[in-house]
Amino acid sequence: MKKKINNKAFHSLLIMTCSFLLGLVCAFFVRKERDSLMTKGVETVGMVTRTYVAGSRYTDCFIINYSFIKDDTILDGITSFYLNEREQFDKAVVGSTYRVRYNPNKPNKKSRIYIDEPLSVSDEEFNRLSERLVLERERVEKSKTWWKNF
Repeated sequence: MKKKINNKAFHSLLIMTCSFLLGLVCAFFVRKERDSLMTKGVETVGMVTRTYVAGSRYTDCFIINYSFIKDDTILDGITSFYLNEREQFDKAVVGSTYRVRYNPNKPNKKSRIYIDEPLSVSDEEFNRLSERLVLERERVEKSKTWWKNF
């Protein structure tokens, strides 16, 4: 006598298994990208321009915006930290300078700031990075007034 499989239970199990496997694959690629930045990335100096928390009711994502120097240009980057990396996020000080590594092929998309490694910079570099900090502050203030008028 054959037992009939409950379709809803089977589909739920299948979805959970696929979600778990997809999570493992994504974690592998994130780890691989971080490792490639450590081995092949170019090191420079960056300044934290903004920190904020985004997320939902169940999970929070701690985000750091920063500017960094590549050759003679200043680029912007963003790094996300999750709950298990909250300590890193809490150490970030807006206006402080830290070590940044970036992929030379895609510096805007593939860069990371290392909050555990503060750096001292020359006055010229600090002034160039501070300009971005001021622009970011102005942008945030404008968005706050926009919401008040809405």
